[in-house]
Order: sequence, then C-alpha cells, then structure tokens
Amino acid sequence: MFAYRRWMNPWALWYAVALHIVWGIALLVGGRLPTEATPVAALWYVVPNPQLLVAVLFGASIAATLALVKGGPLEYRLPWGLLLGPQAVLMLISGMGSVTAAVTHHYADGLVRPFWFIFSDQAPIIVGAVVHSLAIVNHFGTGLHHADA
Repeated sequence: MFAYRRWMNPWALWYAVALHIVWGIALLVGGRLPTEATPVAALWYVVPNPQLLVAVLFGASIAATLALVKGGPLEYRLPWGLLLGPQAVLMLISGMGSVTAAVTHHYADGLVRPFWFIFSDQAPIIVGAVVHSLAIVNHFGTGLHHADA
C-alpha cells in the first residue's frame, strides 16, 4: 500500500513555490522585462526594486518549502502555516493585478483587449490565488490533512 506523505498533498502550494522561483529566475535573467507581464507587474508595483523583488520571491519560496517539508504535528500547525503567509500575499497581489487588468481592459504593458480576453488569459493566476488560499486553510488551518503514515 502506498504510504501517504503530507508533503505530497498540497499541489497548489507547490505550484506557487515553482511559480515564484520561475519569476525570480526570469527577473535575474531578463532584468526588468518580466515586470511587463501582468502578474509580475502587480508585484513590481509593491516592490519596485529588482533585487529586492527577486529576494522576496525566493524568500517566500524557501519559507513555503520549509513549512511544507518540515511542518510539524497539528499542535504546531499555526507557526508552520504562517511561513506560507508571504507566498499567499504574493499570490493574492498577482491575482488582483490580473483581475485589475481585465477590469481596466489592458495588460500591464498597455496592450488593450476586451475584458473576457484578458480574464481568460489571466485565469490561471486568478484561480491559482484563490485555490492557494484554500489550500493553506485546508493544509494548515483546519487540520483536515492526513497525518504522516
């Protein structure tokens, strides 16, 4: 029988770790160019320093990875869950940036498109922000996750 491992369950949380690492690498390699992408532009608005934004993205990924891999028993779930806070903030800012782009009918780089075009294009970030928040609650907030086998 396959033994359940808690670190394998929260795919939305691991998705955000990978996403933020990819964005951090893109900023390191591409300079300011990635800040014209709508979800990254929303983060750039809050942290308009390239080195600091890379540090924030990598720091949030490291904190989330630590929480997911080392997260303790249920009585310690709050401190481990709080390590996901920075990642959650980044996901929500990116998601709101994507919603704002759809509502204002233009991407961060100024390209004008209809609402439903931008909304559909940005749906992975918008849905990711919502699912990520729910995954945090499910994994650390409610105690509904399975115990290690």
